[in-house]
Amino acid sequence: MIPELKALFDETKHTQKAIAWERNTYAKKLLSYIYFTLDFTSPLRDWEEGPRHEEALKYTDLTETDVKKPKVKAALEVYEHLQIEACRAIKTYRASLKGLTAMDEYLKSVDFNGRDKQGKLLYTPNQYVANLALTDKAYDALERLANRVTVQLEQNTGIRGKAPMGDSEIKAASSHTDTPLEITPWDETVIAPDGRTQWTEITGLVENFRKNKSDVA
Repeated sequence: MIPELKALFDETKHTQKAIAWERNTYAKKLLSYIYFTLDFTSPLRDWEEGPRHEEALKYTDLTETDVKKPKVKAALEVYEHLQIEACRAIKTYRASLKGLTAMDEYLKSVDFNGRDKQGKLLYTPNQYVANLALTDKAYDALERLANRVTVQLEQNTGIRGKAPMGDSEIKAASSHTDTPLEITPWDETVIAPDGRTQWTEITGLVENFRKNKSDVA
């Protein structure tokens, strides 16, 4: 449905015309790279940007050249736009991670022998312990924020994250495997979608995204 993502299936590593299997495999690697670097459910979600990029390249067996192509850049931009539109709290979560990184640097810089011009200690054990306690509370708050993001994504996209699959999903998945999937009861505690933006309305979001880019240009 999304042209910027669909366009990835026209990419190929080779100059000669590629067969469909090779083209699709390459596109899936590119989509996987986008998932690992941007998606909130990625196992690399909390990594620093540089290491996350490098690890995603390793996972997908891609190179810098592969992911610097204009089509991949466009796909990254639209994927990020749609994710933020579905859940504004993701931006707050990422900003909070940067704050904790700054706190790490502060804690590493503490020198109990350091003194100011008046000879007073710059840092005291009491200050250090107090800041550790505040940092602990910050992690608790970050965990609550992560839960908020998960719930909002479930509400606004209809995607239930790690919840067990329903009967129709199991049937569809089983049709592509020789081993029947284990049936797990559906978790009905997940909050039902509300009236906010659904990914089924994704066409309008994409069009607005393109219009905004065009206006800026």
